[in-house]
Amino acid sequence: MSEAHAPSDVVDQAIAWLLRIEADPSARQQRAWTAWLASDARHAQAWERLRAIDRQCARLDAAAGRVLHRQGRAGRVGRVVNASTVAAGLLVLVCGGGMAHRWVPVSGWMAAYATATGEARVVVLAGGTRVRMDTRTAFDVQEDAVSRTIVLRAGAIAVETAHGDAKAFSVQTDETRVRPLGTYFTVRSEDGATDVTVLRSAVAVAILDSERVIQAGDHMRVDAFGAVTASGRAPAQSDAWTHGMLVADRMPLGEFVRRVARYRSSAVTVDPSIAALPVSGSYALADTDLALAAMAQALKVRLAKPVPGWTHIGPAERAGPATHGLSGERAGSPTSSGRTEK
Repeated sequence: MSEAHAPSDVVDQAIAWLLRIEADPSARQQRAWTAWLASDARHAQAWERLRAIDRQCARLDAAAGRVLHRQGRAGRVGRVVNASTVAAGLLVLVCGGGMAHRWVPVSGWMAAYATATGEARVVVLAGGTRVRMDTRTAFDVQEDAVSRTIVLRAGAIAVETAHGDAKAFSVQTDETRVRPLGTYFTVRSEDGATDVTVLRSAVAVAILDSERVIQAGDHMRVDAFGAVTASGRAPAQSDAWTHGMLVADRMPLGEFVRRVARYRSSAVTVDPSIAALPVSGSYALADTDLALAAMAQALKVRLAKPVPGWTHIGPAERAGPATHGLSGERAGSPTSSGRTEK
């Protein structure tokens, strides 16, 4: 089934029904769900897609159990990847968050605007302000006669404010409020912190009971207590994600993997022993398999698939015959490149 047959709002509805039925499997709830399912053919298609993912996760759980059983019986649990990596990296990251997380973040299930894994979207608000949404992003809009506020629930947005909008505009996260001063800027909210990067003009960021102005080319991070934990010049190409790219300049491999994982519906993990290796280069996010292959070729590390739906990155010398390596032959593509920094 193509995405055209299951738009994001229909998938959102299917996820919401899944959660309702799990919380309240009463006959009344079942009848209401049946009526929703029958009201539109797209509803049934979206529901079947979620069911297919559920079945895939069940098979993945069983496959992981077989891997653990074989490794435990052979007494070589750590030969390819250890049991804790399988349990945490596979079951938790792939299926532990539930099938719904493959489409939208938990905080975005009821948001007015949301993007699924790997999806990008541009929203033009009343008044003309343009908002580019990154993958796994969700926000609501609150407005009255004099103001308009984006309430960012999760993920990242790039905002280009409109000239001549009569309403005061701002972006609100759990940690802070950002007030643009006629500008283009990005806001990312995740892991209990908000990162603000200014690309043109300036913004005012709320810090406890005051505001701090950030100029073009600078960034600031605010934690859950409203305190500034980082500030200064923004990394080069910090808005590369708006063009579907990830630009790394000696980025630790663990951080590189974390960022790439945002754009994948399947899990990817990295061996802690190589998580600090520096990654540099430009990587296209539209094909994360290609990006990972290019990185692996540059760093001379091993990509393995212990079971379907899970990619593990480890030292090349630790690869074993039970894994299925991913070829890096496509890494020469002009859309993704990487190099090892010594």
